[in-house]
Amino acid sequence: MKQVLKALRSLLPVALLLLGFAAITHADNTTCDGRVWVIPDGATHEGAFTALDQERWFWFRGLPDRSYTFVAENLSPTDEQAFVGVVSWTMTPLSPSCDNLFPLGAVHTSAVTTSTTIPDSAAGDLSAGSARVSFISTQEVNLLFVSTSPSSGTPGRFRVRVEETTLFSPAWSTFGTFETYYSCVNTTNDGTIDAILRLIDTTGAEVATFNFTDIPAGGTVSTNTEALGVANSLNGSATWAHNGPPGAFICQAAIANFQVVPNLIQPVQFDTARQMR
Repeated sequence: MKQVLKALRSLLPVALLLLGFAAITHADNTTCDGRVWVIPDGATHEGAFTALDQERWFWFRGLPDRSYTFVAENLSPTDEQAFVGVVSWTMTPLSPSCDNLFPLGAVHTSAVTTSTTIPDSAAGDLSAGSARVSFISTQEVNLLFVSTSPSSGTPGRFRVRVEETTLFSPAWSTFGTFETYYSCVNTTNDGTIDAILRLIDTTGAEVATFNFTDIPAGGTVSTNTEALGVANSLNGSATWAHNGPPGAFICQAAIANFQVVPNLIQPVQFDTARQMR
């Protein structure tokens, strides 16, 4: 037994050396090839820059007709680390690529209907020196984005998160003399937002769609199945995608029959599903 323990003690320095070598040589997300996978549910990923002008790479999967926001936040005093930026991003169908990066705010028209870059002063809901990009995706794509430290000062800590901002409603109906009504309010304090309402039948086919553009801060928009030209005797679910930040919209839906007395009105849920607020 003593000989076994002696042999193990002799191997311990070698094991520690190997562990130290592994720690030194491991790949990290300072390069595109070391990108970190992020699930778009609002979960946060924190880290620290170890040098000025350093990049940290992340990626996530976007689905068609869904909306997303990614945020890079500065967690250090701004007199030390002035900002944490999202300097570029790209998207490519299904397989991630480190080529053809787009400058912040650029639109990859084959994959995104609309994209906005919201400054950290917008609505006052981002910490100083932070960046945010919100958009609507039109196909299943992998999205790469890079966060960077400033070129002067002291590198510090940062946090990134990705949230799907799509709202979902489980039911609409045009059976009998029923119609379904929708109303959404832009809760942000600054800027305009675009949104798309889609009605899907029970087979998953799109029945109707309507684009709302330039919805002002505090503004309300509304529509209904009759105005959208939806045929009678149909039902399904609905989605609301937009290029605003998380929590930008509060939406209400109701299946109603105003042809009877008293009127029949059934409120229907219309909420985000994957945001962690």
